[in-house]
Amino acid sequence: MPHVVPAWIVVAPPARPGGAARFREGMPREEAHDLWTDVHAPMGVALPDMYRYVQSHVVGAIGTDGVTDGHVGFRGFSECWYADEAAYVRSQESEAWGELYQDGFNFLDVEGLEGMSAILEERVIKA
Repeated sequence: MPHVVPAWIVVAPPARPGGAARFREGMPREEAHDLWTDVHAPMGVALPDMYRYVQSHVVGAIGTDGVTDGHVGFRGFSECWYADEAAYVRSQESEAWGELYQDGFNFLDVEGLEGMSAILEERVIKA
């Protein structure tokens, strides 16, 4: 059963934060993808208590008529898995988290990501 962390975040074990990735304006897309995968990801993997980390990189847009070459408002999405809220909080309080956060300024539009991250409760509909 989910429980309320602060009033605006619902967490059900496992805790699973996720967030959209929007790259800095003017940064070549491939360079940003490479930084995210080759530099940022190893830093993320080093976070304490995280047991799974997934990056999903945008490769195309989907519109009302299916796959298009239209605009996508983000370049990817990442998710982290923790056993519970306490593990997530320990991770956020670590020195490694601070380093990971600072690294985001190298390739992410950090200000443009406000409101683009959340704690997720997975509801499997078909497994």
